[in-house]
Amino acid sequence: MNIGFDIAFKQSGSKDRGIGRYSQSLIDSIMNLNNEHQYYFFSPNYIRTKMDLKNRIQRFIAHYKIDFFLITSPFDYSVPLEKEWFGDTRVGVIFYDTIPLIYPKVYLPSPVLTKGYQSILDFIACCDIVYAISETTKQDAISYGGINPNIIKVVYGGLDSEFKVIEPNPIAKVAEKYKIAKPYLLYTGGSDFRKNIPRLIEAFSHANNELNNHYELVITGSVSQYTFSMSKMKNLIFTGYVSNEDLVELYNGATLFVFLSLYEGLGLPVLEAMACGTPVLTSNTSSLEEIGRDVAYLVDPYNSDQIARGMVYLLSNPSILDELKKRGLNHVKLFKWDEVGRKVLAEYN
Repeated sequence: MNIGFDIAFKQSGSKDRGIGRYSQSLIDSIMNLNNEHQYYFFSPNYIRTKMDLKNRIQRFIAHYKIDFFLITSPFDYSVPLEKEWFGDTRVGVIFYDTIPLIYPKVYLPSPVLTKGYQSILDFIACCDIVYAISETTKQDAISYGGINPNIIKVVYGGLDSEFKVIEPNPIAKVAEKYKIAKPYLLYTGGSDFRKNIPRLIEAFSHANNELNNHYELVITGSVSQYTFSMSKMKNLIFTGYVSNEDLVELYNGATLFVFLSLYEGLGLPVLEAMACGTPVLTSNTSSLEEIGRDVAYLVDPYNSDQIARGMVYLLSNPSILDELKKRGLNHVKLFKWDEVGRKVLAEYN
């Protein structure tokens, strides 16, 4: 079988974010499964018009005799795709979330953006197979996107092998590099409004006061809109960008990982933290409740008092943290990229 992968995520802002990492890991997992298939990559760079995109896709399919075309990031195209361009080639698409439809005032503030988003949804609805990254995403695709449930298959996601427990614990190394002076709580995952960073910081401040300021909160990544206004706050560290190697060490060194997003399609950082043996405090909403149920401590992400109480409770009870660590390490065994790749190909076959 000749399989075509779209790699639009490599030419967009998605490259180093969740969608880009998911797409690359999925492609790698499928290619590593066996040598029975031939794999080809479609790059949409320098495409400016719908006709140009249509012609490029059709030439690609004809030249490589593509049997199955997997669209890994449909929203990264400058113009919406149309199913008829693919002819008899079967098309599968990865569906991550319907967050723009859940928060339209934030993500779709104009009729033009709304129309463009709907055009992409229309394409997805016409595909042969839609791979949802969680049960939450599947239900949202049906409820918000109007997609036929019969073509949706839940495949979840996997964890890269680098996310693991490191022995001995690298706490001293990362503490020196990032000037961390106390036991710390860790957040990573972007600065989008739904990531809920101001409420996280507010809750941490209240909790830490109750805990005699024994902890620091370490926030990784590009969060410049918060760095300036909050850089003077005590016990708050903004690391800026960190490499994957450093991120794994930061996970390992953290007392608690905190991820209080208002809405997620999957929530890979939660699983990454668990794989590194770090207890997790996360939201009781969307896919975070789905992947965190019984293995993480769940709180209402809109309630800063409840978040603070959760922090105090966990940090005051080492035995609870240890139990969450054990549960998390066992839970992440379910999330393997080779299994995701097998599911994708099995659904095609």
